[in-house]
Amino acid sequence: MIVRPWVAIRADGTHLTGSGHIMRCRTIALALKRRSVDCCFITRNLDPALADLLRRDVIEVLKLPTDGPVPDDSQGDYGKWLGTTMAHDAAETTQALETHIEKRGTKPLTVLVDHYGLDREWEQAVNSATRLRIGAFDDLNRPHESAFVVDPTFGKTTDAYAHQTNDDCELMIGTNYAVLRPDFARERAALSNESHPSEQLVRDLLISMGGVDERNLTQWVLEALLAHLPDKAMRFHALVGGSYRHREKLEEFANRSNGLIQVHSGIDDMAAFLTRFDLCIGAAGSSTWERCCVGLPTLTVVQADNQRQIAANLSQAGTTAFGGDFVNEAQMPEPREWVHETVLPLIEDASKRNAMAKAARELVDGHGLARVLRALIAEGLADQEVAIRAAVEGDIGLIHEWQCFPDTRAHAVNSKVPTLSGHTQYMRTKIADENSHYMIVERTGVPVGVVRLDPVSDEPMPGSVEPSAQNVGLVSIFTAPEHYRTGVGLIALKMLQQHFPKHVQIAQVLKDNGASHRLFTKAGFVGYTDEYYFWQAKPPSHA
Repeated sequence: MIVRPWVAIRADGTHLTGSGHIMRCRTIALALKRRSVDCCFITRNLDPALADLLRRDVIEVLKLPTDGPVPDDSQGDYGKWLGTTMAHDAAETTQALETHIEKRGTKPLTVLVDHYGLDREWEQAVNSATRLRIGAFDDLNRPHESAFVVDPTFGKTTDAYAHQTNDDCELMIGTNYAVLRPDFARERAALSNESHPSEQLVRDLLISMGGVDERNLTQWVLEALLAHLPDKAMRFHALVGGSYRHREKLEEFANRSNGLIQVHSGIDDMAAFLTRFDLCIGAAGSSTWERCCVGLPTLTVVQADNQRQIAANLSQAGTTAFGGDFVNEAQMPEPREWVHETVLPLIEDASKRNAMAKAARELVDGHGLARVLRALIAEGLADQEVAIRAAVEGDIGLIHEWQCFPDTRAHAVNSKVPTLSGHTQYMRTKIADENSHYMIVERTGVPVGVVRLDPVSDEPMPGSVEPSAQNVGLVSIFTAPEHYRTGVGLIALKMLQQHFPKHVQIAQVLKDNGASHRLFTKAGFVGYTDEYYFWQAKPPSHA
């Protein structure tokens, strides 16, 4: 019996911390689930709406007690968010981990912490007590003692963490590590550089002020727009989260707008949803990277101190426009002045919006999730036994995620990213075809790649093989992005040879794909053209 591997996540989500940390980690948890890796959240403070969301996702949540010593003064506001000392939280997290390890019979591959109130002190305490691998999300340049740190802040470099981390800590810094759901990579692949915005006029404007929006800035923006924008033909859309506590008040306001305002929440395909709009007024939180990925022109509003640098960097790069600093209630802009001096100029400048959309798409490629997954699970699975099995219907979506990754496409014979519908139809055909062998490579039940053996068509044959030979198959192979350079490819090719020893196996490798040329040579394949290799079992010795 295979015991499923798992990852532990320490994160909170409340009206103080916002929902971004939990939502980012939820994206990771769902991605792990698609890869047959379980995930367990360890939380101290969790909004009921977020708890319900994780419960519906069938994600396990371990709740820490909310009592304990009060935070030290040195912890500042983030200590208030945590609600206790780091030492106390570390001790209780350690106890929760040890109990869960005993229950499951295995240690987690990684403990991931995503919390402004926890840093090196907490990581050292948990690691000292458990000897578990720890990784951290951050954007505040705090000290860490961990295997890796992920900070997706635009404009930041590894220098930001100089002398702040242990020498062997892997620093994953910049927007390449922005964690987005897979639908963003799919949607982005379908967008050409000039495809958004398609309208020269702004007809649909989105307001997105975060999942919690404790101060109800969503309604403040809507009231300002309705009162002071001259064009009343525009439609306004408010996107709110499950933890938004002003829903009833906002709905009442929307009902009085004569249909100009629509309220949206619980969006399943966020990437496709965002492409519906011509302009967004949005908070400079984690959803910034979602809007950039699909090229939605945005007026970025600062709601918290740690968002100021992000908003400034994006504005300076021409990726978004600065929408105002809304951190302090006393320094809020005057609504009419804000609309006429900040919002209206961008509404009237289609060329600027198009330039922003293009710059934004170039900033975020939508594949940060796979890069972070590698840090979470690849090392812990690298020494596990490899097996191959036939692909099934349930593999189709995950394989498409892998197919969208830039490095996968760069070395494919057809470099174009397949559409999900086209990929699904193709996979169903392959799965049903008795003459094709579409195999999933696994480690401890976790999918780590694909290896195929298909009938040949018009491929050139090696001189030692008759053109009419029946047992000839075309090999294709690729490794899941989160398992690159872990030795999967060589083992999979050897296993394919063992499964089909009577087949002559040929493979096409593009000339500039040096890694694959080395791989097939190492697996015993022999080159017979610049791009083709073949393998044939040696006849048994009769000595």
